Amino acid sequence: MSNEIVVIDRLMYQNQPFTKRFTWDEAKEYAKNLRLGGYDDWRLPTIIELSKVRNPKLDKWQGSEIWRDWMSRHKKILYTNPAGRVCCTRKEFVKNMPEYSFFWSSTKFENNANHEFLSNAMYLEYFNDIKPIYATKENQDFVLCVRG
Repeated sequence: MSNEIVVIDRLMYQNQPFTKRFTWDEAKEYAKNLRLGGYDDWRLPTIIELSKVRNPKLDKWQGSEIWRDWMSRHKKILYTNPAGRVCCTRKEFVKNMPEYSFFWSSTKFENNANHEFLSNAMYLEYFNDIKPIYATKENQDFVLCVRG
């Protein structure tokens, strides 16, 4: 298998330089047309699948003050991307992570507040921090596809 694919929990994850941003519909089309490693059945990951790209050593306290303090004391397990920013990803993905790495998922944002503008929002994973966020489908963000 090429180094453009990383296997995590029996899923294959695309691991190429992430250089282009897409709207959500464009991201779905990109995944549908992706041909990588001899496979053509790539798709957008769920937010849970996408979160598995995170560095598992950093998930212990997920954003609390304890987490920030722990991070500052454990810099040796943190990885930086080519721009010099800390990436909260597994080591294999760091070299391909752009600065401000927001990635689309296939998981719809559950709009508890019933705001009309969020009716088409999807979850995104942000690999420079520790928690998923959401955006409307018109935003332009990166795509990391999975298969399996």
